[in-house]
Amino acid sequence: DLKHGYSADDVGRALGIIVKVARFDNEPGRYQLAKKYLSFLLYVQKEDGRFHNFVGYDRRILDEDGGDDTFGRVLMGLGGAVALSTDPSVTILAKEIFDRAIAGRQTGLPLSTYPKAMAYGICGLSDYLKKFPEAPEAGELLRAGADYLVKLYQDNKRPDWDWFEPSVTYANAKLPFALMTAFSILKEEVYLATALVTLKFLTGIQYNGAYFDIVGNKNWLVNGAKRAFFDQQPIEIGCLVEAYCEALRLTQDKNYRDLANKAFRWFFGKNCRGVPVYNLKDDYPLDG
Repeated sequence: DLKHGYSADDVGRALGIIVKVARFDNEPGRYQLAKKYLSFLLYVQKEDGRFHNFVGYDRRILDEDGGDDTFGRVLMGLGGAVALSTDPSVTILAKEIFDRAIAGRQTGLPLSTYPKAMAYGICGLSDYLKKFPEAPEAGELLRAGADYLVKLYQDNKRPDWDWFEPSVTYANAKLPFALMTAFSILKEEVYLATALVTLKFLTGIQYNGAYFDIVGNKNWLVNGAKRAFFDQQPIEIGCLVEAYCEALRLTQDKNYRDLANKAFRWFFGKNCRGVPVYNLKDDYPLDG
């Protein structure tokens, strides 16, 4: 989407997707693409382990630091590559970049104070620990991040407001999903309980009984104010489906399967406008 170059945000997310796709087919182009993504992330990694975000088509770095969202999204992609790749060269390089990213961090503190960035990082740390469960630094950082999200929830919850912040914005379900992934590793019941109550809250404000009518980005939803209904973003539905599927896996409650299916139908016209937002006609190759 950039007019003048590439984004580590996008590359990190694409890396996580391509290694998942590679698990379901034997197309060699999948891992070739993953290696290109990893080469890019290695190129933009700074000496302190963090990442530049923007790179021009001429390979010039266009920023001083990509910020916490970039850091979290790249960790999420790298963790997925470490956990899921069946190509040893992909696993090794992803682990190398990941290790450099978390090396020397203060393990008693979360990687970020921004909730979404922290959620992305938790997802990456959880995946990493699936492959390397004895990595102490990653485990301590995961616990610090999950504890931070729980504290945010406890500080911000109000009557009729079971949420981590005073507002609901974008990619919201990534927060409960991250706590569920942390629960899968650390088995702290408070992580799962917080995830399920906040996911229930998101469902209550975005599912009207017939279809998902998600919070739009025109002023979002601030506690005590009227919600925005338009400029709805597909990322919200993607995160909801992901969270419902994880909740189903952890609880075996089939209601989550129903909610995942209903949320997914938003792409096919079960939304407030009754209009499909997925292009059924064109099939764009992932390795193109």
